[in-house]
Amino acid sequence: MGRFSASRRRAEQFVIEARNNLELRVAERTGELTRANEDLQNPQAELRRREAYLAGAQRLSHTGSFGWSVSTGEILWSEETYRIFQYDRTTMTPTVELILQRVHPEDAALVKQTIERRGAR
Repeated sequence: MGRFSASRRRAEQFVIEARNNLELRVAERTGELTRANEDLQNPQAELRRREAYLAGAQRLSHTGSFGWSVSTGEILWSEETYRIFQYDRTTMTPTVELILQRVHPEDAALVKQTIERRGAR
């Protein structure tokens, strides 16, 4: 019986140590994941802050910004660009045609030529 008790105590001790090690590893991993999440959120917060500054500067200077992926045709406008072109962001998706509708007639040929040249690349 003494042998059985000693084996049982060793097995119980092993289980206790294994549980403690597992709890320690879970705590370490939780800490790592928490830090990684914080690291991800900080750049996102910084990006949102910078975007807000840019939007404010564009409002004050009455200048907008845009992006155009020629390969996909996707056009992105800032809030101020929508305002300048007098389009509602919630109802309009930027297109080349919408841009051409707002270009001064004297500039239309040059703008069309530039768009066609960029699109041909």
